[in-house]
Amino acid sequence: MRERNLKLLAGICLTLLGVIGIVFQIVFIVGILVSPAKDNPILIAFIVTIMIELIFTTIGIVFLRSVFKKDKKSKQLKISGIEKKGKVVDIVKTKYTVNKRHLMKIVVKTDDGKVYHSEGDSEKKIRNYYKIGDKATVLVSSENEKDYEVQLYL
Repeated sequence: MRERNLKLLAGICLTLLGVIGIVFQIVFIVGILVSPAKDNPILIAFIVTIMIELIFTTIGIVFLRSVFKKDKKSKQLKISGIEKKGKVVDIVKTKYTVNKRHLMKIVVKTDDGKVYHSEGDSEKKIRNYYKIGDKATVLVSSENEKDYEVQLYL
């Protein structure tokens, strides 16, 4: 949850920084173009700073998308899906690595005996938040049993 909030804050700050910077740069460029003495080096400098502001804005939007992409699926499943309670029965290393570290999954067995696997996440996060025997929640789509999400870090 803390990582999500930090991404959200970073995304909002970078996007606002980029948009405000672009607006100020456009105002300055219009001021230079309207003035009788046009100075080309200053105009080029302002155009370069607009490009930098566009990069900030793009990075901010990427952060915001990464935060809200997962939330959309969760909200859909919360509205139309079935919430099942279960216990963590295993913590498994996957064959995938990120920065030479293995991703890990938790395996949840619900009260009705079905087994669900979470999406891969970093070993440190999984080990910090979950131990075998902890309670966990699984959101299962009412239309398709194979469409589910194990709720992590709640």
